Amino acid sequence: MSTENPSNNSPQPGQSGGSNVSPAYDNLPMAVVGGIAIASAITLNLMFTGRLTKFSEMFYTVIRHREYKNWKLATMLGLIISCSYYYLFVDQAAFNDVSQFLGKLSLIGYGLFGVLVGFGAQLAGGCTSIFFCGLPKKGKRFILEATIIILSAMAVANVKQNVKMPDWITTPSFTTLADELNLELKNFLVFGGSSGFAVCYVIFLMFKNRKSELKEFFISVVTGFIYGIGLILSGMVKPSKVLGFLSFNSVQESELVVTFTVVVGMNFLTFFWLYDINNFGKYPIWNSTLETQETSRINLRNILGCIIFGIGWGTAGICPSVAIMTCFLYIPHMALFLACVFIGQEMALKVDENL
Repeated sequence: MSTENPSNNSPQPGQSGGSNVSPAYDNLPMAVVGGIAIASAITLNLMFTGRLTKFSEMFYTVIRHREYKNWKLATMLGLIISCSYYYLFVDQAAFNDVSQFLGKLSLIGYGLFGVLVGFGAQLAGGCTSIFFCGLPKKGKRFILEATIIILSAMAVANVKQNVKMPDWITTPSFTTLADELNLELKNFLVFGGSSGFAVCYVIFLMFKNRKSELKEFFISVVTGFIYGIGLILSGMVKPSKVLGFLSFNSVQESELVVTFTVVVGMNFLTFFWLYDINNFGKYPIWNSTLETQETSRINLRNILGCIIFGIGWGTAGICPSVAIMTCFLYIPHMALFLACVFIGQEMALKVDENL
């Protein structure tokens, strides 16, 4: 935190008194822009393809099912391109450095809480896009689930401040390896490879005259890219910011409230328009039907899933979309986290089948 000359500590214009106020709003414009980007990506995807942008569900079904996965891979590819592009050419400071990103948990800890995130996401209905895709529809189920997730995450994040977890979970491990693997050349290869593949695939589809696949691939990559830029600008790619927000650690992290508010507010308006009965048949532009959220029925399984997801998110500060887009930056931790998210989703599916 910056300090000021003691002899000049009178409030400045726009401040309510004292030097500790203004830093809380330093990132407010980026929080707003980030929220607009996330909401725009979700709206574009829904408007053109009729699909809701749900990354944990995409990640799981791409691995588990072999059909209908090209657009899902393309959306996740857009996430990775956005991360590699911003990291290389815009501002590395938008990301936590390796020691800060990985400094709260051990490799075992990331695996453990990855399982909880995946298990909770699956029990909660397959995905935890409740904040950005569920709340705008104002369903009672989505309001309840979003409330449960945020309260359980906040409870865990605050308890963690005063309760010492076992060292084998919290003591950072292999951070030196992760730092050594985070080479500039590797990041260039990731950006060049991912963006080059996207361009080559577009040319291939154009050459084969597969127009419907071309449109689907294009909008999916664009959606993932804009969504990723929104996560970066808002600061949601920084676990330190997410955990600070959840634990009331500092008013400086409160701009994430603005990001969530902007996303939900914008999507409320766009969802209202796209799902309006008067626009029936107009949207989606490139598909036949608009995807709707699952049933509004509330059951114990969904509530339990939200609590478990909140525990994992409130401890690690990482959600599946962030893990996907930063998996090449923080090796091997994010790769393990994603693998364990899938394991947790599989475990939840087995439990759900036996209930």
